[in-house]
Amino acid sequence: MVSPSTHMVSGGAVLTDAKIKAAKPRSKSYLLTDGQQLYLKVTPAGGKLWRMNYAWLVDGEKRQRTLSFGSYPIVTLSEAREKRDAAKRLMAQGIEPSEHRKAGVEAESQARRNTFKACFEEWFSRSAGWPISKFYDWVESKGHRWTKREAQEWAAEITPAKNLRFGPKHAIDIISRFESDILPVLGAKPVRDIKATHVLEALQTVEGRGAIETAHRLRQHISLVLQSAVNRGYCAGDVSAGLLQELTPKPEVQPQPSIVDGLMDQSQRIATVQKLIADCEANPAQCTATLIWETSFAGI
Repeated sequence: MVSPSTHMVSGGAVLTDAKIKAAKPRSKSYLLTDGQQLYLKVTPAGGKLWRMNYAWLVDGEKRQRTLSFGSYPIVTLSEAREKRDAAKRLMAQGIEPSEHRKAGVEAESQARRNTFKACFEEWFSRSAGWPISKFYDWVESKGHRWTKREAQEWAAEITPAKNLRFGPKHAIDIISRFESDILPVLGAKPVRDIKATHVLEALQTVEGRGAIETAHRLRQHISLVLQSAVNRGYCAGDVSAGLLQELTPKPEVQPQPSIVDGLMDQSQRIATVQKLIADCEANPAQCTATLIWETSFAGI
């Protein structure tokens, strides 16, 4: 709606870049029309602002509204016309342009809030049975000086008894790995903008220090985070799903030797274990061996 202090200038023809550039500021704002409800508002300060007036029914009453398309020359004449035409297409579909823009801004804002770090924290809190914010508060109370052992003991105190997905040690291992290797790289990115190459680069950095198995575990957990984000509509897909073939294969697990390897006689196997136990009791300070009990010992 044109205010009483604003003058409309129209030569009966559409605008051109030459006309716009020739428009000089006056003591009061004035408008240069381009047709089909699009016009340029020239302010006393010299600003040239694209506007579009349109009418819309609100509670059965026709009301005039105004859309802003930015300033010239940042928004060119052709771009302003495209924005006007897009608004008219929305109106033809029964969509109010201003409300549509507000919804788009809110959706974009929400997408920006849904960072990978936020999605990781949401997934972790649901999986662990306790909010990860408790961990950050505990770290703060420790002056950011803590060990994994201390964290695991702390987590054991707050982990719900019925939680079967994450034990305290596993939970702290996940936090530690993500805080060290993943969140510094991916944490601030909106999850919808993360590409497979972003994840692969982070994992290859882990591989570069020889932590092959850690890289594979991280990929599995990243995949779980992204699958959770997909289920909540934060992103379209799990971009880490196809990265397994890009990682260095995990080294084959070598079976640990047993103190009874090669002993087929049961009495010899029992005697060997009993001797080791006796030696450990006699020299507890020197006993660092781990007894590996095979299935055949289950009934002993």
